[in-house]
Amino acid sequence: MILNSLKKTLKTMLFNPIIFFPMLIATITSLFSMNLTSFVLERPLSEMIYYLDTFMTNDFLLLFLNKYLFEIFIMLASGFIVLAVSIIAFITLANYAKTNNLTLAINTSIENIGQSISLTFFIFIISTLVTILFSLFITIMDLIYEVLPDQIISVLALIIIPIMLIILFTMFLTKLFFVIPATIDNNIKNAIKKSWDFTTDKFWKSFVFILVLLLIGFFIITIFTNLGLFFELSFITAPIGEIITMTFIGLALSYYYFN
Repeated sequence: MILNSLKKTLKTMLFNPIIFFPMLIATITSLFSMNLTSFVLERPLSEMIYYLDTFMTNDFLLLFLNKYLFEIFIMLASGFIVLAVSIIAFITLANYAKTNNLTLAINTSIENIGQSISLTFFIFIISTLVTILFSLFITIMDLIYEVLPDQIISVLALIIIPIMLIILFTMFLTKLFFVIPATIDNNIKNAIKKSWDFTTDKFWKSFVFILVLLLIGFFIITIFTNLGLFFELSFITAPIGEIITMTFIGLALSYYYFN
């Protein structure tokens, strides 16, 4: 099942290069967003450096929110748009894996754009919660180290708790990794349930498959990064590597789910 999905993915990418189009659009959107964010952050960063003492002697978060609310809004809106376009691209790949027709896949994704926006909100909320939980985790770890008198006990706690959280996070991520292909012909609630049920009987096989995808993706990114550094063309090779990697992961994930 794993090998079959990888073979179908490689075959599609080699003999039907038009399949890279959805991720091309997503990458262009991402690059535009990065440039916009850099432009928007230029004033806040320069002022923070120039007025460092003022920022350090006041409540940094409140001061930043009050002074740069517009810049924060632009950053969040830009990030949301990039996430939405990327999800639409992944859903298009999932539709292609099911129909084997890119034109139909694109049309279907556009027709169901509301579903993509809902999924974007879901992922955006999950990402925010993960960030908050991670901040709380860091705070708790500091408290444990200060409160526990015995250094051995505190070190064990600092090892055991992170390992447990990593295991829980890995399980949770694996269970939800197939939400995007599961959205085909399902609403968000049912897609989450379908993804959860899909990995119930084949959790370890799905986990290994996801790990293989991520390793291959990392390998592709590394190759194109090194090529960019060697030829001094990172501004070209980096986006190409991103397009290939994301297309590969999106297609392979969808083929594995539908098979």
